[in-house]
Amino acid sequence: MNMLTYVMSSLIYVFENMHDVFLADATKVINQRTNGTPQYYVFMAKNYSKNCQVKINDDGTGLDVISAGNPLLIPYASYETINISNGIVLKVCKDVNGEITPLTTAELSEFTNYIKKVEFVGASVVIRSVPADILTLKMRVVYDETLVSKEEALANIKTSIDNYAKGLTYDDYVYQASIVDAIQAAFGVLDVPTTLSNGTRGQILVQKNNFSAVGGYDDPVEITGWYRPYSGYLTTIKNGSSTINLNNIELQSRSEYLMNKN
Repeated sequence: MNMLTYVMSSLIYVFENMHDVFLADATKVINQRTNGTPQYYVFMAKNYSKNCQVKINDDGTGLDVISAGNPLLIPYASYETINISNGIVLKVCKDVNGEITPLTTAELSEFTNYIKKVEFVGASVVIRSVPADILTLKMRVVYDETLVSKEEALANIKTSIDNYAKGLTYDDYVYQASIVDAIQAAFGVLDVPTTLSNGTRGQILVQKNNFSAVGGYDDPVEITGWYRPYSGYLTTIKNGSSTINLNNIELQSRSEYLMNKN
């Protein structure tokens, strides 16, 4: 009897999980193919290729994209709702040698014309394809000088943060705690105090691209809790031959930290 109960419970559990997976997949497909939903525009963006044509499908219920034989251009697409009725920001980027890259001016113009063809009456779709948000760290990091030198600690932090940024999915949320975790995961790092040695609070800063701003970027904004990249993705600021701004990271050896603490 106990074995029968166990078998039946297991079967019910498996069935419920299969049902949940099927329901989630079915809902995703329906939303993608339902005309005018935000997911529909993401779906249409990922099916865009240069010189493609749009036509009403055979049953007259939707639109089909007819390729001209060119490769799909946009593997990265997501959306944000905006304070306009039926309005969304459609974020799109292409892939260049494994790097997320904004569309060129010509590509953006052609893609915008394509979206206008598939956009439904009453909808407002704002297309955004801009360079990545910049991540800058202004914080103190304590390292173990018996394991790594100051230069090695700095290099390890850079690698860890770069890997974190590259590991984010497109238009993923960026969490302050996750960035701190990435720094602490670097070999030789012991601690990331909340303050700098002068007593001021450490900060994690981001800058969004803004073509109308001086230098192309808005002023830095502090991440407190979480942040959704304006562009949909993060990069690290170029500083000489480096790809991450480490000038604002204050490295302190374990012995220095303990001496100042006492």
